[in-house]
Amino acid sequence: FPSHDSEQSTATSVVEAVQKLGNLNARSTNGGPLGILSTIDMRGFGASARDNTLILVDGVRVSPVDSSSIRWESIPLDSVDRIEIIHGGGSVQFGERAVGGVINIITKTSESNSYASVQLGSYGTALFNSRLVSKVDRLATQVNFNADTTDGWRDNSQSKQAALRGLFTYALSGGDKVFVDTVFSTQKYGTPGGVLGEVNQGNRRAAKFNNIDDKTITNSSRTVFGLQHTLSHDLVLLGEFAYSDSGQTQYTPNSTTTVKQLKYTKNSFDLTPRIKKTFSSKSYGIIGVDLQRAEADYSTNTGNRQNASVDNAAIYVTYQQKFDNRLLFNGGARRQTQEADAYDKNSGTVTTASKKQSANAFDLGLSYFYGSDLQSKVFLRGNQSYRFANTDEYWGLASDYVTREFKGILRPQTAITYEFGGTLKLSTHSDLSATLFQINSKDEIRYCVSASCNYGNNVNSPDIRRNGITFGMRHQPLPKVLLQPSITYQVSEYTAGEFSGKEIPIAPKLLASVHASYHVARDIRHRLSVNYVGDQYYEGDETNTLKKIPAYTTIDVGSQLKKSKWVFDFAVKNLTNERYATFGGYGFVSLTASTSGNSYYYYPGDPRTFWLGARYAFD
Repeated sequence: FPSHDSEQSTATSVVEAVQKLGNLNARSTNGGPLGILSTIDMRGFGASARDNTLILVDGVRVSPVDSSSIRWESIPLDSVDRIEIIHGGGSVQFGERAVGGVINIITKTSESNSYASVQLGSYGTALFNSRLVSKVDRLATQVNFNADTTDGWRDNSQSKQAALRGLFTYALSGGDKVFVDTVFSTQKYGTPGGVLGEVNQGNRRAAKFNNIDDKTITNSSRTVFGLQHTLSHDLVLLGEFAYSDSGQTQYTPNSTTTVKQLKYTKNSFDLTPRIKKTFSSKSYGIIGVDLQRAEADYSTNTGNRQNASVDNAAIYVTYQQKFDNRLLFNGGARRQTQEADAYDKNSGTVTTASKKQSANAFDLGLSYFYGSDLQSKVFLRGNQSYRFANTDEYWGLASDYVTREFKGILRPQTAITYEFGGTLKLSTHSDLSATLFQINSKDEIRYCVSASCNYGNNVNSPDIRRNGITFGMRHQPLPKVLLQPSITYQVSEYTAGEFSGKEIPIAPKLLASVHASYHVARDIRHRLSVNYVGDQYYEGDETNTLKKIPAYTTIDVGSQLKKSKWVFDFAVKNLTNERYATFGGYGFVSLTASTSGNSYYYYPGDPRTFWLGARYAFD
């Protein structure tokens, strides 16, 4: 969807815009308007959703090598030009983790206007964003800066973050170009922890006793060097070299263990050259190589240390052919090999391990376009996607359910996806889309919550099947009114093993949304966003015998006024002050400073908040 769609969503972060406009399930263990520790779930992956949805920025992956969250603060919403949501497996083109889908965030170019904006919200929240662009001869420069702060509505949920990005593009002859894209981001936030009990029991605002005064500080950077060079009239070379690093320190002064400080550092080198060959005006192919060297290191104040490194090498080819403007064929294949090494020092005992494994992906699709303007289509698609274990998934919990312990390097998971659907253009003001899908996964990497698989380990799960159907519509009943309803029904369940026939927790069956905008006048717009998430099993309830996290509906409203170079916004989020939770679980937790046991717990969603914003375009 384009940037003007995000304007009518009342979103304050990229992850919120993706969730609402894409009708996707999102959850956060931190809450708040900044999107910290947020996860997007595409097609019902539940607790492993973060590792099965690939996030790209301008086509370059930003999903980390471990299971940590995306650094959403480095992607301010005002910098986004459009967001591409690609449902289903995409490993052929994008590599591992593109199992449930791919989210490609396309940022604005240096041809966009310079601007500065500020948003003020409830609970001491302030968001500042700016962009400065210039062009001198062939050099185009863009500098983005954003800084956000909030006191948070829960105890110990205060957050501060900032990011500085520079994009420098030099135009060569014949449409060729080279560019450097670099970003530095910093973040400091408190972690209030879960609330003990079923959803809406207990004090929703209070921090959990052993999370009081917890804080996390993270600094990260990413630099991408890119090239586009025409080798001949039908041959183009494209490629990127990217380096990213991150250093995180987590302070846990009230932890019930001797671990009071954790340090986590990681870095990654990525090289992604590819050649695009145009065979005719209706066909082209791409052959590419992806190379990566990544490392992650975890250490505690007690002297324990875990280190993992991976070397990934992949080759892939894709091909697209169009026949008589109506029939489109897409196909491709990829093979990736990974060499993984692990080092574990635990209470003076050192363990090492190495493993070399490979995984394959393929993709075949047919689309048929019809109608007088060929704007309607039906499609059929089948593909295989995969992912390797993250660097921190080599470790699980020891018998004390607290200490990290090396468990081994898991097999890569694979998933075969079938899709059938299409879009129907009903009129110049209305179109409808629908997709049926099924995902059959094998060796899916999940966290074990059962005694039979040694609780606390990451394991290769028995087979899982996901079936679903999605509907979407874009309808303009009146010249000044736009409606965008969407609905998804999905069922995720085990098809083998001890939980065969049971549903995957944290994977609601029903998602629905309606977004509407009304242009009262050319420069005045009102907005409405309604999002519904159905009930779902608590994480840990693999037997489906406990109570469920209740369904919830949130309503956001807003208005926008454009005046010359100014844009003013007012919004109310969660208008009805719905009491809800996006995530909850049942399992072994610390109940007090001296007792522990099994209990429900949840992370409450944000209450009603008010927003005022202003933006000024300099040119």
